[in-house]
Amino acid sequence: KKLYDKLRGSAVGYKAGPSGEIVTVEQTMQPGETGRLAYRGSEWNVVNNSDQVFKQGQHVQISGVEGLTLKLDTVKSSSHGE
Repeated sequence: KKLYDKLRGSAVGYKAGPSGEIVTVEQTMQPGETGRLAYRGSEWNVVNNSDQVFKQGQHVQISGVEGLTLKLDTVKSSSHGE
């Protein structure tokens, strides 16, 4: 049961999804533009969900997931040095 809880994300200390995680964009992305990103060993579709341009190598935050697409936004917290 404990392993099942960890895999399902319901155990204490385990998140169910990637929202809030910080990733690095692999290409410059205009607001609303889509692209691809390697995340947790898989290639994901991503969309720039902010009103700012993301530059290649910039740290951004996953703000949500829609289907197989990660929504990216500017980093909301200064705790990551941004």
